[in-house]
Amino acid sequence: MLMQYDRPLLADDGLILMDLSLTALAFDQGALTIFQYPHHDDCKPCANYSLPEEIRGVISDHSPSALSSLNTRVRVGRREYSCRSYLVEADSTGFITHPIVALRLQRAHSVSETLDRVAANYHLTEREHETLRGVANGLTSKEMAFRMNISANTVKVFLRFIMIKVGVNTRTELAAKILTESGDMSRG
Repeated sequence: MLMQYDRPLLADDGLILMDLSLTALAFDQGALTIFQYPHHDDCKPCANYSLPEEIRGVISDHSPSALSSLNTRVRVGRREYSCRSYLVEADSTGFITHPIVALRLQRAHSVSETLDRVAANYHLTEREHETLRGVANGLTSKEMAFRMNISANTVKVFLRFIMIKVGVNTRTELAAKILTESGDMSRG
């Protein structure tokens, strides 16, 4: 019997449990929302619910034993998700009588979304945000100055303000901070 759980792990996450034939056994509201994208109608589970072809194709290419370590990306609609599967073996207690696959989908955030979040979290001005995008794109101060129509020294001032607000001392530390924020977005 297919069961639906109302509480998603995170807004952009979904969890689904399936048997080895990839028939859905249970899923949370997050998975249902992902599978219904972009049609967010008031959808209810049905007896013959199945995985979207984009996900089924990725998973069916692997043997059951490989499903315990599958970590890939999959596109559903216009969104990209990290897809991680776990093989749960039957146990001696009888609680799990047949192997099942737990599949976790987690929305992959773009660099732009990450930079927007960093800018908002650290209260960067519009020009500091623009400078941060330049750093993320690997531009030199001179290249950023040309694109922003300002002097290279002004870019360096913006960089210094960003570093003070974010609490780092170098461009490398700033890049690492952006990557850390990106990871934090993935976890919620």
